[in-house]
Amino acid sequence: MKKLNFLGLALLVLVLFFAACDSSGGGGSDTWTAVSSMSQINGTWTGTFSDSGTFKKFVEAQGDTWGSSMQDTFGDMNLKSNVDLNFTINAGVLISGIRISAYTFSDGKINDSWEAVKSLFTKSNLTVNDSNHSLTYNTNIESNFINESNVIYIQINQNGNKIKYQTTTIFGNYLDIIFNKQ
Repeated sequence: MKKLNFLGLALLVLVLFFAACDSSGGGGSDTWTAVSSMSQINGTWTGTFSDSGTFKKFVEAQGDTWGSSMQDTFGDMNLKSNVDLNFTINAGVLISGIRISAYTFSDGKINDSWEAVKSLFTKSNLTVNDSNHSLTYNTNIESNFINESNVIYIQINQNGNKIKYQTTTIFGNYLDIIFNKQ
């Protein structure tokens, strides 16, 4: 009986410990409210998101058909996407922004089809790393990324130092990106 009481007490202590831990990195959890004006988000913001899936899912999410010839060429290839975003809003207007996108391919027939994969990406500022089968490119964020008409889809935390914005990834998944004010 004492052993059960001790185990129950130990379990309760663990539950209370983890409940008290802050998983958000400081200051408790955030309370989010809708942004009502671009002026609320003046400043420089940075955010990162990642997603991964099969090359087939990527191709289909772009509106293309995955047929038997694609399967024969690429096999069960995987793709990991990492995107870093940095933008500045001043006086309620997006004045600058950069997006750095990195894609890493693995598995499937990557060794045999790497040249074919590279030919599918024709960005002018593309950096190719043949040793790890990755592609990286930088693009400017377009002025319609955040503007008065879509600001209603952005949420801001209670301290005004984080914003949350939902995006669709290259795989068609929806993700919330948390941007931190710099």
